[in-house]
Amino acid sequence: MEKYKVGIIGATGMVGQRFAILLENHPWFQLTVIAASPRSAGKTYAQAVSGRWAMQTPIPAQAKVVVEGVNMVTCHTKPRRQGEEGGIVRREAALYASKVQVVCPKCGKGTRVAHKIENGKKSRVCKHCGAEL
Repeated sequence: MEKYKVGIIGATGMVGQRFAILLENHPWFQLTVIAASPRSAGKTYAQAVSGRWAMQTPIPAQAKVVVEGVNMVTCHTKPRRQGEEGGIVRREAALYASKVQVVCPKCGKGTRVAHKIENGKKSRVCKHCGAEL
């Protein structure tokens, strides 16, 4: 059975950390995307949770990447407290997973997916180098 690709929103908090551990060797789900607050933009998952990792087990190997600078939107914010400034804030917005380009593990390029049928089995391959994805 093929694993379902899943993501965690709010991955640096206690519940997100627990989900990352539970999904590490799950038989049905594969952790593919991690989303966190703008404070952790541009950092790896280990850097984002450094000093705040509350679990007994180490950080899972699948949870090492945080994507930044994709689908940026502009938000106009009002000051919430006296003395706080409002203004224009740029942040990441949600993006459909089907819109994200696949990166080939062999050639390292963003690629379109081609399909190849061998021995009656259909597989996904890289358009650039022909490696199986």
